[in-house]
Amino acid sequence: MAIEKIYSKDDERLVLEIDRLKNRSVYHVAEGTGQAKSFEKIYLEGFVGFPKGFYREGFGLLKPAGTFLVQALKEAFGAPFEFSIIRTGKTKVTKTGRRFHIQLTHSDYIAILDGLKEIRSDANRKCKKLVAAKLHGLFPKYYKSVAPDSPFTYSEDRIAKILSSDPEIVEKLTKNDVTRIAEIYSELAEKGKLGIDVKDLSVVSRSKSVAEKVHLQQLTREFDRMLKKPNTSESAWQQFLQNYILLFNTAYVGVLEKMSVMLQGKYPDFMLLNVYNYIDIFEIKKPSTNVLKKDESRNNYYWDAEVSKAISQVENYIHYLSRNAATFRDEIQTIKGIDIKVVRPRGVVIVGQSTQLTSDKMRDDFRLLAGSLKNTDVILYDELLKNLKNLINRLTPTKRGRKKET
Repeated sequence: MAIEKIYSKDDERLVLEIDRLKNRSVYHVAEGTGQAKSFEKIYLEGFVGFPKGFYREGFGLLKPAGTFLVQALKEAFGAPFEFSIIRTGKTKVTKTGRRFHIQLTHSDYIAILDGLKEIRSDANRKCKKLVAAKLHGLFPKYYKSVAPDSPFTYSEDRIAKILSSDPEIVEKLTKNDVTRIAEIYSELAEKGKLGIDVKDLSVVSRSKSVAEKVHLQQLTREFDRMLKKPNTSESAWQQFLQNYILLFNTAYVGVLEKMSVMLQGKYPDFMLLNVYNYIDIFEIKKPSTNVLKKDESRNNYYWDAEVSKAISQVENYIHYLSRNAATFRDEIQTIKGIDIKVVRPRGVVIVGQSTQLTSDKMRDDFRLLAGSLKNTDVILYDELLKNLKNLINRLTPTKRGRKKET
């Protein structure tokens, strides 16, 4: 098959030679142009016509790439050099003798071209606004007031272009960047600006799940860290669980900080509300608090003094709340503006760890003792941690197995 040739409009210059059989072309750069000083031809592998980003009259690569890209290549590799644009493959540089051969994928070239165009467009817009602002000062009667752009002025799609310009941008974001993105995401969600079509909802759902998972993983690490520090104070555990207890037990939706529920002025550590605003009482002891003590004469285990005292305290809170439900409801309504319900409240004592239960007998007796309590549950710290890890697992999508090839 003969080589197909394409000439300039005046038919004086050969611009493109197309070899359809070999799926390639040769682009001839017009003499006298700046690019011709670096290369007279551009070899186009995988193209049988003009690729995007070329002048059809033979003037070479489109500006501003034709200026800045060629100049940068010339400074690094000298001139003249051989130049190729390929549809598939890898961008690379090779050298034969003293001459370099530069090979760019078309996608890499277009990325450079589009980036330069965006910079030029933004610069042109800023220049126009600056001139307009200055002319308003000189001729206010004829020019409207225009504020010149600051370096941080937003333009359409600017953030999207920045975030999509670098595949490794996530690794380069600073703590301030991440914090601000998270704040903006939350604000967009609250204002309903994330969109309602299927694609937007999918992105929102996936982003929410990923954010929740990352947050829970960080919380799990913090929980593990605190568990490994036996000197962590009881008040620190109270504050930690008050802040995050809703994640450990999804049956609850709200936390009431310390509120007096006894005439003597004693306070439970905190109270939780379920989705229907029914209230339960929580009492916090340390993970290192001993849970069981052994009765050597009967070979049985019973609650250690600290646990027994906490259970008794919670039972007293429950008794008082039940007897003074109306008064307490009115107090919470006045102070917090919440319409709570006090109907058979339950108490929860969080204490100890399962590592203390070192035998089957201890584990059995713990179960019997906990099950015998009428209004109170005793929960171990590692049970809470396990609940948190189960929640993380539910947020992690399962991967479908692939059948093995036979």
